[in-house]
Order: sequence, then C-alpha cells, then structure tokens
Amino acid sequence: MEEARFTFHRMPSWDVVTWNMIISSHAQSGDVAAAKRLFDSMPERSFVSWNTMAAAYVRNSDPHSTKGIFDRMPLWNTVAWNTLITAYSQVGHFQTCLQIFYSMPHWDVFSCNYVITALSNLENLSAAISLFDSMPLRNVYTWNLMLAAYAQTRQIVCACLFFSKMPEPNVVSWNEILGMYTESQKLTEARMVFDSIPRPDAVSWTILSRAYSLSGHLDGATEVFAKMPRHDSGACTGIIGAFLQYGIYGKAHGIFSEMPHRSITSWNAVLVAACSGYGDSRAVFTRMPMWNLSSKTAMLQALAQSGCLDEAEETFHSMASSTVNVDMVCWTSMIIAYSIHGSIDRARDIFDLMPRRDCVCWNVMVGAYAQNGYLALAQEALEKMPEREAMSWTATIAAHAQRGYVAESRRLFDLAVQKGGGDDAVLWTALIASYALNGCARATVDTLRAMLHHGIPADHVVFNSLLFSCGHSGLVALARESFVSMRHEHSLEAGLDHYTRMLGILARAGQIEEALDLLQAMPYRPNDVTWTTFLSACGAGQLDPASSIHYVLLTNSIAP
Repeated sequence: MEEARFTFHRMPSWDVVTWNMIISSHAQSGDVAAAKRLFDSMPERSFVSWNTMAAAYVRNSDPHSTKGIFDRMPLWNTVAWNTLITAYSQVGHFQTCLQIFYSMPHWDVFSCNYVITALSNLENLSAAISLFDSMPLRNVYTWNLMLAAYAQTRQIVCACLFFSKMPEPNVVSWNEILGMYTESQKLTEARMVFDSIPRPDAVSWTILSRAYSLSGHLDGATEVFAKMPRHDSGACTGIIGAFLQYGIYGKAHGIFSEMPHRSITSWNAVLVAACSGYGDSRAVFTRMPMWNLSSKTAMLQALAQSGCLDEAEETFHSMASSTVNVDMVCWTSMIIAYSIHGSIDRARDIFDLMPRRDCVCWNVMVGAYAQNGYLALAQEALEKMPEREAMSWTATIAAHAQRGYVAESRRLFDLAVQKGGGDDAVLWTALIASYALNGCARATVDTLRAMLHHGIPADHVVFNSLLFSCGHSGLVALARESFVSMRHEHSLEAGLDHYTRMLGILARAGQIEEALDLLQAMPYRPNDVTWTTFLSACGAGQLDPASSIHYVLLTNSIAP
C-alpha cells in the first residue's frame, strides 16, 4: 500500500483510471477514510469512481454511507443498484434489500441472485421460487442459491427434486445436498451422496467428516480425515472442532500444531476452546498472528464470563477505534458482557451510544432485558425494533417461560404468528420448550402436533424438549413413543442427549432392565452427563446386587 501511494504521488498527472485504482487500493486495505478523501479530491468522476467508493463502504459494512454515495450519484446503473442491495444484505436488512430491488428500473441476473439470498434469509421460500421461475436468464450460481434455499429450510424432498432438474450441477451443488443431509444428521444418506460426487473437493471431504462427527461417530470422522487427498486448513479445522466438541483436546492440539498454514478459523477454534476453560485464552489470543470479529468477540466474552469485566472494558476500548465492522461486534459484545454481569443500565448505555444498530444489536438488547428479568423493557424494546426477527421473539418467550409465565409466552407466540412468523420453526420450538420447562407435557405434545400440521418438521431440539417434559411429568409411555418416533416417523437419528434423557426417564420409573438394554444398544459412548443422569436416576437401591449382569453391562459400556 505504501509503495502504491508513493508511486501515485510521484506521477506528474493522474487520469480518472489512476484515481480509481488508488481509491480501490485504500479501500481494500481498510482505510476507507483515506479513500473518501481521495474521492472528494477528484476533479472528475466516472461511473467506476462512484461505484468504487460505494463498494468501499460495502466492504466496511456501512450501508448508511453507501446509501449516501448512491444518492449523490448523477446517474444510477445496475451495478450501483446491486452495490446498494449488497450493502444492506451484509448487515441483515433483508426487507430493505427487497424494497430497493422492487424500485429498480430493470434487473440483471446478479440483482435477482442477491434477492434470492435475501428471501432465503427471510425464509420466504415461496417468493424466492417465484422470482427464480420468472428469471429469463440463470447461471449456475442462481441454481445453487435456490438449492441452498431449499436445503436451509430442510425441505429434503424438494431440494433433491430441484437438484435433479439442474442442467449442470457442479461440486458446489453436490456439497449443498451433502451438507443438507449432514446438518439433518442423516449419515447414511450423506455417505451415499458423497460416494456419488463425480469429483469431490476438499469441502466435500470436510462435510463428510462433519457428518460422522455430528452423528457421534468420531472414529468415522477421523477415518475420513485420514483418507483425504490433502489436509487443507478447512479440513484440519473441521476435525479439530470435532475433537474439541468431544473433549479430546490432546488430539486437537496435535493436529493444530502440525498444520503448516493455520487459518484464522483454526486459531478461532482453539481460542473458543480455551475460552471455554480448556486452556489459557489470553495466551492463545496473544499468539494469534491476526484477529477477526470472531476472535475479538470470543475474547471479550471470555473475559466477561470469567469475571474480568475491567479487562473486557479495556479490550473493548482498544478495539473500538478499529474499522466500523469490528466496532459493531465490539459494541454488541460489551452489551452481552454487561448483561451477563447483571449491569443492565450499563448495557443500555452501550446500546444508546452505538453509532448505528443492526438486527443483531437489537436482538442482544432484547435478550439482555429478558435474561435479567426486565420483561416489560424486553417487550418495549421488541416493539421498537425496526425489523423483528424470530430470535427477538424467542428470547422474550423464553424469559417469560423461565419465570413461569406460560400464558404470557403463549400470548407472545400468538402475536409473533400474527406478525407473519407462523412458518418459523424457531418460534414453534420456543413455545414447545416453554411448555416443557413448566412441566406441561400434554401442551408440549399438542403444540408439536400443531407444528407438524402447519407443515413444519420437528428437529432434535423439539424432541429434546418433549423428552424433558415427559420425564418431569412421569409420562414414560409417551416418552418411549416419542423416542421411537424420531427415526420411524420423522427420519431423525437420536443423539446422545436424547438417549441420556430416555435413560433417566426409564431409570426413574424403575424400569432398570429396559434402561440397561438401551444403554447397551445406543451407538454412542456414554459421557459424564449420561452416567450421572443414569446412576442418579437409578438410586442406590435399584441395581440388584445379586444380579451381576447389571455390573457386567456397565463395565462393558465403560471399557474402551
């Protein structure tokens, strides 16, 4: 950058192309202020000049300044309109993206691609389909965006049918299908898809390894990792994350140490583990060659959660003078930090001082009020939000449920549905969890049935709540029926947490033999939580000391 600046100032004269190049160089290096000074000094500007400056603000996640440049442009071409849509899309203002899109005099394929992304994030699949069907021209990126929209909403059958109609699916298309089955924890189908990919790339291998780790088959994940043609940063980071998730920190550190090129993502994986208590987070943070938003957020939260609020404030003030993008994350992290410590007034002060606020900031503030028991303020903030998201409704619903106000949780849910959230699985899951938390087992089941009736599939979180509710209400038969239905009716593989809850339910009901059979048959190694739940549910007197089979089964389960 210094060399480019030096060369620029040594030139006897500058044409508009030279100006555009130096402005772009400053923008790419993150010095938007310098780019703006040069832009304002230009004797004349071309379309490229205006679009270059707008793109600089987009790169800095500053839609307000992007809009300012857009409004000053003498004429608007399609590139300018698309840049403006991108600016708002990056900060999650998807409704604004749609308003801009429908104000455009004409669209190109890139405009439509941006809006399909926005509609997908708004979970408005029907509108995305309509736009896709109306497009006169589509590229492979368009097809992949639409495929991702189906996959994101877990509409597996529709996604597969759409995939079969693709004129030229590429490896990205295959990876979308592979990722969909992986996130749905359908290991068998994921393996079949991977084996069908004509030329799997590094991402394909990494997703397959994740499929095994998500399904609890860490040995399978390790085997896939060993068979990879090459271990790039993404693959290494994926297996490191799997080892860290299962508490195998020695192997995770071993792979990390052997990585020839450690990406910021791999550093962040180790940092997050250290911040969770498995290492010295300060030492890891100091050793990192560079930090991004995730690094700084993790460190701020770690300092706050460990009681080092003064150090968190110091870290925040040292970061807040960086780029606008980092600044936004730092402000939000401090709201979280103060909220964790119950300093809701200071959290509100930070919120009020923010130069601008996106949906994430509003969600965090609503959550801060809710988690600290300020339910009226949470609802007031919710009503003031420019764009309400499921996360905000969910935080408020959960906060009322935690204090036993189930009827109010239901009222908020109904209000969210009236506002257009009836198809949002997160909202339904929050209501189910509210009933479960308060021991309303029948209401939990009735809500699940209503959710399915609305065409929203149940996921692992829903069944976790259902089993929790059944366990605390003593409904063993209903718990057993629900557990079995996961695979046979909903195509979901029970996770270790579901087995753990089921073991506790059976043991508390005195059905020790059935619990032991389940313990022996489950495809996971019991962890500390499983053993604690099972043995405490059994009680000291329920295992028959005369029957050695109980102890043999327990010993076999413990043995490697």
